[in-house]
Amino acid sequence: MEIQLLDLYRDFLLPLTPSKAVSDLLSVIMTGGETTQDLARAIERDAEINEWVQIAAQRIAKSSRVTTLEHKVSLLGLNRVRNMLVGRHIERAIVPENKTLLALIQEEREKNRASEKGPKAADPEAPEDEEQISIPDFVAFEKYTPYSVRAEGAAIELKYSFPGQAFAAGVLFDYVRTFLETLEIEAKVQEQRFKKPEKFVDELFLDGLRCAIASNEIAQFVQIRYQKNIFFSSLVRNIGKAILLAYDPVGYERSVFTHREALKSGVPVRSYEVEEDEFDLDHAQITALYIGRVPCFQGLEKSIDYHHNPRLLKSRDREQYALSSVLRLAGLLVTTYQDTRVKESDIARLPDRKIVTSEVFQTLKLTPQEWDKVKNGYAMNLLKIGI
Repeated sequence: MEIQLLDLYRDFLLPLTPSKAVSDLLSVIMTGGETTQDLARAIERDAEINEWVQIAAQRIAKSSRVTTLEHKVSLLGLNRVRNMLVGRHIERAIVPENKTLLALIQEEREKNRASEKGPKAADPEAPEDEEQISIPDFVAFEKYTPYSVRAEGAAIELKYSFPGQAFAAGVLFDYVRTFLETLEIEAKVQEQRFKKPEKFVDELFLDGLRCAIASNEIAQFVQIRYQKNIFFSSLVRNIGKAILLAYDPVGYERSVFTHREALKSGVPVRSYEVEEDEFDLDHAQITALYIGRVPCFQGLEKSIDYHHNPRLLKSRDREQYALSSVLRLAGLLVTTYQDTRVKESDIARLPDRKIVTSEVFQTLKLTPQEWDKVKNGYAMNLLKIGI
């Protein structure tokens, strides 16, 4: 089914686009890390979250010295408050109101009130004092931010210079996973990994994380303008596959089956080519459309759009061509190693002749010694974070 762009934007890209508050915060995070002042400014513009922070801080610290919003954020924990803010915005955009964390708390409270008997029962019409106001546990919002937290943790574990880039990429996966969980896909598809969309998103995330690790190793030996964006771009490059699944589960699964059968028949067709036949767009183009909606990600669309065919950028944009070439080379390394590591985990034995003779390898001008270091570093870091 050919994609109708208006439907794609209205029904899928719009709800998946981070709110301005989240986008502004991600812009700060990506450029070096947020401060309590940055987070306080974001909270001040959100009446609901501001109230929650004020109440939560007051319950912890009775001291009148904790008066500023920055102090309250520090008291509650910067990362905890940050994750709550992002999680609540995801929830507002995607989750039905009656299934939000706050709604579930209020429902439980109403049940408890109804079960109380006698003169001690609470008056439902009586105003609540601050101690009695129901607010969600901030940690509970991490159910909406598993990928951002995990991506940031991996980047920190690997001593990556810009963990905020990893966090921002993870936020997009968090939006997509939460959105897919609201759709009724199970009855429309046959494969188990599509029946439970969160499993498919997890598969894409892990592939993206491996690509980000490989790209980061390659970046040790090449100098490009978009050096700090490599981790982000690598991680999200295939997220469009999940959006295609959301848009047309039957059509996307059919494209997967078609590609699989073609490979069994010895036909050298690539998955994105089958997607183009099915939808008139492939997952890389969908990813580019998606990230282009967020101001702090703009400027990276071309490198992701063309990461299957970087040569198309060679005469148009040399800097994007370099970044796209890194993504392509990293993807080749990830795919080749994943195909062989079960039987042969020693990456020194990797059958990489097709990789080292590829155009992108020649473009990046890695020496044999540098390539060996890239492979060894990649394999060691996979073990380090356990993927």
